[in-house]
Amino acid sequence: YDRMDSGFTQAQTEDFDIDGILSDTDMLYLTGITPALSANLFDCCMTLCRQAHERGIGVAFDINYRPALSSPQEARCSSHLRLISPA
Repeated sequence: YDRMDSGFTQAQTEDFDIDGILSDTDMLYLTGITPALSANLFDCCMTLCRQAHERGIGVAFDINYRPALSSPQEARCSSHLRLISPA
């Protein structure tokens, strides 16, 4: 998968201005590709979702399944569904 070795996959939650991202926001939109790229990005997405829920911001999640990133079993697993569930 061409994004797998990109610098973006090394990003940490601290690299993002969560307050800035979520300020004046009614809805957070995420794709399933981002959390599938690395454990770091999964954690970033989880943090964004938790923060959005705490602030009353809605979360939309497009699973956008890519077989090169995860198996069908992994895609069915509830870890992706945690992204859109309140903590």
